[in-house]
Amino acid sequence: MTLRVHRKDYPSGEMVVLGESEAIGIAEVQNALSGLWRKASEQQQQSESQAVSLACLWNLVAFHGNPHPRRRDSGGEAHRIQDLLQQVTLSLPARVIHLEQRRAAEAQEAGKEVEAWVNTCCVNTSGGARMVCCEEIHLAGYGKKGHSHFPALVRALLVPDLPTALLWLDDMQPEGRVLSELLELSDRIIIDNQQSTDPASLSAVKGLLDANPGKVVDLGWLRLNPLRHLLADFFDPPGRAEQLARMEHIVIDGSAEGRNTGLLLLGWLLSRCGYREVRALEPGEGGDAYRWQAADGKKALSVDFQVREGYGGMDGIFRIEIQAAGDTFSLTDVDPEHMAMKGPDHDRPSVALREADEPELVVRALGGKGTDPVYGEALAMGAELVAAMRVKSEQRNP
Repeated sequence: MTLRVHRKDYPSGEMVVLGESEAIGIAEVQNALSGLWRKASEQQQQSESQAVSLACLWNLVAFHGNPHPRRRDSGGEAHRIQDLLQQVTLSLPARVIHLEQRRAAEAQEAGKEVEAWVNTCCVNTSGGARMVCCEEIHLAGYGKKGHSHFPALVRALLVPDLPTALLWLDDMQPEGRVLSELLELSDRIIIDNQQSTDPASLSAVKGLLDANPGKVVDLGWLRLNPLRHLLADFFDPPGRAEQLARMEHIVIDGSAEGRNTGLLLLGWLLSRCGYREVRALEPGEGGDAYRWQAADGKKALSVDFQVREGYGGMDGIFRIEIQAAGDTFSLTDVDPEHMAMKGPDHDRPSVALREADEPELVVRALGGKGTDPVYGEALAMGAELVAAMRVKSEQRNP
């Protein structure tokens, strides 16, 4: 065994990572983990006289293939995901099984379908009297044959009698054998609607939620918490709650990667205010724009969603404006961490969003009780907005 040891500093603490320098065979994974565990115990007891414990509350299976939209040109996506998973284990001990989809042409040896690497990741507990370690298994599958081995390998590597979470960091597929078999092994499914910039993926997510009630948590939905709280502040009673029944116009500006998050936010606003029916209108000229009219039999309001260039913060949203009963309520980006809040009872030039980073969102997704019922309603309306767009497009181009 060729041992590699290095330390990583994170805002939440320091991690010592012991790992194999070279890829190993699948049959060697369990023995390699046992060897790393012994090495971790020996090193810490000799150098710092600390007790070392192996901890695990979850099996965390993370799958990724295509890079995140914000990093399409980055060659370090696998390292980014590994870094994310290690930060998660700083707060929530887990056995991590990292599944990386690679092209067949990337195989380092002819005929090789799957490679494996193992790490033991150790952190100091409060007070420094004990080191707590977690196990990480990184599997790279080459081509369709390599990917097809993932479900069986995961099944063999899971820690028995612990819940299993699937962290799907790839485009949501309406169907696929690898995904369907991993879903069968999972007690919780964590997805990220920002992983795709295609609005049609919301329909695939809705299908996933319908087929797995109570098990799906969307990181994109968790990202919206700060915005949803600020919007609720405008209308919290006592105050202007009755104006929500008299909305006239909603405007959202977002980035391309915030498109699905913006549709989810629109779905939340419309569903919570009692709107059930939407139809797409002809968009205005220029840019990537969408327009709808929403109604529930009596009320009607227009909805505009404009996609433009830029970052737009963690949620990808630049501006939200609601016109209701003659008043205007708006949230506008000041910088990536602050928004200006303006309304009849609010004039705050800079409000901190307190947005969580990706590792914190994953920890929240694992720590909660599963699907937020409100998310299901928002997702259903978001998918309805996408369906209305598709109908309009088909009418325009029969």
